[in-house]
Amino acid sequence: MFKEWNKAFDKLRHKYETWQIFRDFLDMTIDNFTIPGMQPLFTHKDRYTDQEYEWFGELFTAYMKGMQKALEDHDYYDFLGTWWESDVNMTNKFRAQFFTPVDVCVLMEEVTVNDLGEAPRVMYDCCCGSGRFGLVHHHLRPQDYYFFNDLDDYAVKMTLLNMLFHGMRGVVANM
Repeated sequence: MFKEWNKAFDKLRHKYETWQIFRDFLDMTIDNFTIPGMQPLFTHKDRYTDQEYEWFGELFTAYMKGMQKALEDHDYYDFLGTWWESDVNMTNKFRAQFFTPVDVCVLMEEVTVNDLGEAPRVMYDCCCGSGRFGLVHHHLRPQDYYFFNDLDDYAVKMTLLNMLFHGMRGVVANM
């Protein structure tokens, strides 16, 4: 699943740390979805060479292809969170940051959403990670609205991209 993603990532790792590349990738990607005139997240235009920006383009393409491939077999997929966990450079064990396995999310959501009725509700996740609970919940109840928050700004940005690519309505807060 991550072969092309890691290949594109490795082109940038020759000069930059993994966390820095990932942070900038998240910021650049989110900036492409923001309203014109809003303050961009990525403000370091002179950090990278033209060639390196092309590699970021390859990284985005690999992300989109990975998501497309995963969604052929699944109703939802947490590409960024799954990669985050698999890369030893990214997982933050010092902050007790452990992402809930998808199977556990599915079980917990199936147990809790059965009696909610048809009216739209708010799904709240106070330590959202990459938004996995929300992805599962959205699959079961697409009419609902979401409120997510997390202390980690990487997690909040992964959740936001998951919401955008899965068509979820809601708010993500870094707090």
